[in-house]
Amino acid sequence: MKPVLPVLALSLLLASCAVGPDYKKAGVESALVDKEWHATLPHGGKMADLSTWWSQFDDPVMTSLLTDAETSSPTLDAALARVNQSRASLRVNNAALLPTVAGNASTTRARSAASGFAVEQTASIASLDAGWELDLFGGKRRAIEQSTAQLQSSEAGWHDARVTLAAEVADAYVSLRACESDVDLYTRRLKSQSDTRDLVNLKVNAGFASRSDGDLSEASAADAASTLENQKGVCAQRFNLLAQLTAVPAATLQQRLAAATGAVPSPRNADVTTVPADTIQQRPDIAAAERNLAAASAAIGVAEAERYPSLSLGGAIGINKANGSSSLSTWSFGPSLSLPLFNGGALKAEADRTRAVLDETVAAYRSAVRLAVNEVEDALARLDAVDRRTENAEQAVDRYRKYLAAMDSNYKAGVASLLDLEEARRTVYSSEETLITVRQEQAQAWIALYKAVGGGWNGQYDVPGEITSAVSLQTETK
Repeated sequence: MKPVLPVLALSLLLASCAVGPDYKKAGVESALVDKEWHATLPHGGKMADLSTWWSQFDDPVMTSLLTDAETSSPTLDAALARVNQSRASLRVNNAALLPTVAGNASTTRARSAASGFAVEQTASIASLDAGWELDLFGGKRRAIEQSTAQLQSSEAGWHDARVTLAAEVADAYVSLRACESDVDLYTRRLKSQSDTRDLVNLKVNAGFASRSDGDLSEASAADAASTLENQKGVCAQRFNLLAQLTAVPAATLQQRLAAATGAVPSPRNADVTTVPADTIQQRPDIAAAERNLAAASAAIGVAEAERYPSLSLGGAIGINKANGSSSLSTWSFGPSLSLPLFNGGALKAEADRTRAVLDETVAAYRSAVRLAVNEVEDALARLDAVDRRTENAEQAVDRYRKYLAAMDSNYKAGVASLLDLEEARRTVYSSEETLITVRQEQAQAWIALYKAVGGGWNGQYDVPGEITSAVSLQTETK
């Protein structure tokens, strides 16, 4: 046992060594060109609690649909499965630091014949084998560091999937409500033009209007009916998309939508930060990219450790017994040293490959940060523009409605033509349609900003526990 002591002493001395670079957490500032937003900041750029983002829309139906979508989303299930894979990989790497023990047992019965005599013999063997590969150069610890970073990256990816799903559901809901508003508008338009058609036909039959006026009123009513039916088809498609995202049965979803107002939800207020670095760090996809950096850095240490000697301690205890003889006990224990002498440069090439992977990951991280900044800038610019358009669109609708009322009075008094009246009516409907579109764009701009600034993620990797596989779930339901 004495020769083993120097080996143990050497292993303890090297236990604090870990080859490869020591990772320092990357900050987003290094990837930014500017420290301030170019786009106009809404509401003075004050920081807000993004976790309460959806409450500003004052739309319980939308909020409930967001919850439904998260409960049954295959995308989130897949992201959570990736988290569970990373958790298992981390456990595997943690176990690599511990000794391994294996038990073996066997019984053999044999018969042999010689000189006319038959001999039967039973032999039993039992043994325990133990092994422990010492982490002299920190390769196993680097592997744990790598798998830990990969786990955090997958957890951030799960949060990013939640943010993306919420934005998709909210956007689909807003689009459907805008479509319903258009259907209401086109229904009113059809009724108005149908009434006009009936009035004009009475005048034509009485000889107070020309046949061309009748043809014009018939064409306008038919065009309005066609537009209405087309819009209903569009709404059906948007309804189907919302049902797909939320997994709510169509009949149930229809009831919930009908129970609430069909107006486009309008946000009351929301704030963002003035410093890009602070905002970008709230994005889970940026956190995942940074954790990928840490994993790539640790992978270099894993590859470098393979180029150094490895030391293992192994031992075995065994008992052999055959009938007609006494049992035989054996034991062995000792170190085993493995030194990579020649491998054609494969180990060095692998280390070089991991360094190149780190360079690529750095470039991907910088690209992700810049893309995130651009998405925030675009969302802010879009929001600023649509906010200014909303007031103008509301004023236009109000003025055109007054103009239509005056033109309708003039037509009934005989001082304006039907063509003038129809032109005024088309102008009003066009302005109302524009207002609906602007309100839809305003809500969608806030949704895009929510997604761009990270959706309220607080930087905590708090992902639910492991999920049961889909196969097990199907088995249980049978």
